[in-house]
Amino acid sequence: SSEQEGIKELVATVPPENEILSMEHAQPGIVVIGTIKGLFVRDLNSGKGELRRIEGIEAPIHKIVYIESTQTLLLGCGSDGTTMSQLMMVDARSVASATRGIQVEPIPETADAHIFAAHETKSGNLFMCAASKHMVSIFAWSPKRVEFVIRNKFSTDTYTKCIYFTDSSVLVGTTKFYDIDLKTFAAEEFLDTSDHAIKKILNDPEFKGSE
Repeated sequence: SSEQEGIKELVATVPPENEILSMEHAQPGIVVIGTIKGLFVRDLNSGKGELRRIEGIEAPIHKIVYIESTQTLLLGCGSDGTTMSQLMMVDARSVASATRGIQVEPIPETADAHIFAAHETKSGNLFMCAASKHMVSIFAWSPKRVEFVIRNKFSTDTYTKCIYFTDSSVLVGTTKFYDIDLKTFAAEEFLDTSDHAIKKILNDPEFKGSE
């Protein structure tokens, strides 16, 4: 459900054999919904506002990110037993209109990715960071090629748990933190959370209260 100015509205219901995993607003009044059985869209501007299935996307959709400047939807597709998890890109306008035969583009170097994030800087540059079990990849958007282009990738000590963008870098958290510069795409390791002294600071109530 969505809530605005204290008013709640039921956005979508799915049959018992399906399950909603993710949801994102794409364009005014357009809600894109990821389920264990693919992608759905609902137009809240429409009188009927029926839930429509997007054909051609059958895998579970665990995360959806809408990028307004490129009118693009990034989809975190999970494994359905026959395909690997993969990040996909699709035109948001085609999804909003529920066009048949929507072209879904896999993003290279993102097979088995379990976490990702995208960020547009104040200067208008668009970046994406994705991580698989022991690998982190950083991408930059190419307006000329109309796609994300990989700029760097590096291995990590263990499973990536979080990705956070600032306007000049992206922070990747495992048992350590890695700082990736968005100009040089160089990665530096810092704040080893397995270190006893740092772990003590992170667990301090005063530190937690400052987050």
